[in-house]
Amino acid sequence: MAEGCASRPGRARGRLIPAILAASLAAAVAFRVIVHGAGSTEVRRSFPAMGTIATVVIVTDARLADSIADAAWSLVGRLDADLDPTGLGSLGRLNATGSCIPSPDLMRLVETSRTLTTLTGGRFDPTVRPLVELWGFEGTPRVPDSASIDSALALCGWDGISFDSGRLTAREGSGLDLGAIAAGYAADRVYELAVGMGADAALVDMGGEIRCGGRLWRIAVQDPCGDGYYTVLEMEDGAVSTSGGYENFFEDGGRIYSHIIDPSTGYPADIPASVTVAHSRADAADALSTAFAVSPPASGDSLLGARGVLVLLEDSSGALMEIRHGSLD
Repeated sequence: MAEGCASRPGRARGRLIPAILAASLAAAVAFRVIVHGAGSTEVRRSFPAMGTIATVVIVTDARLADSIADAAWSLVGRLDADLDPTGLGSLGRLNATGSCIPSPDLMRLVETSRTLTTLTGGRFDPTVRPLVELWGFEGTPRVPDSASIDSALALCGWDGISFDSGRLTAREGSGLDLGAIAAGYAADRVYELAVGMGADAALVDMGGEIRCGGRLWRIAVQDPCGDGYYTVLEMEDGAVSTSGGYENFFEDGGRIYSHIIDPSTGYPADIPASVTVAHSRADAADALSTAFAVSPPASGDSLLGARGVLVLLEDSSGALMEIRHGSLD
């Protein structure tokens, strides 16, 4: 049990920091090559993407290292542009005009998100875009009146999103916000690209959404009550994600509002200190960590088929308590 953290000021979002990367994440752009032996090289690059710092670590034959790293960097840039909810890519066009010819990546995310919305009983739901805009989480946050929240809620739901004749369409006022899955999806895509191009091992960290494999990786979960690490996970192949409201919130009238909206109420969720999920894929881990932040899992929850779930709760005094489901280390 750690010291209480109920009054700790916040930052951007719960993060998992691979122990081998901790020293370089602060840099916007970084490049390092470490020789591991005859022909074996570790390449590491960090760059801004999706509102965070993306870091890619690749272990491969020295002759392939630069080409894989360049391809990974290029892919992250394309995904960032395409999946920006207010940008010029296919998701931005859908939200701005109500219709778009979706990219293959957007369609895959829409299909995956529909499935995960059903599996989570609506706890994860990217159709909350009208509520995200209403609460101002992309600009100046504010507390809307209850009538406006009810009106925005009526615009949410997958019945407002349709696909026909090659076009993705949103009814007037509706839209998609893939912020709770896009980074995890990008981590999966970049990892698959690196392995497909010949990487022996790789780790992709999209600001805390991590996909890794090929060797044993040690991933440190940040303590939500301080600047240190709460625990260190070991993983040879899989993904890890953390969600928490302690790093992105605003305060109004003495009340703290997290950035994670409960799709069932239209209000920011009263979430735990943080939730960490280990899974075989980063997109699922990303979505599930958000779902469990909205409503922490109970014994017997059907979603606990993930490799493991670590929930860090605050008790009435602000002290940190741990609940684990499955194996996380």
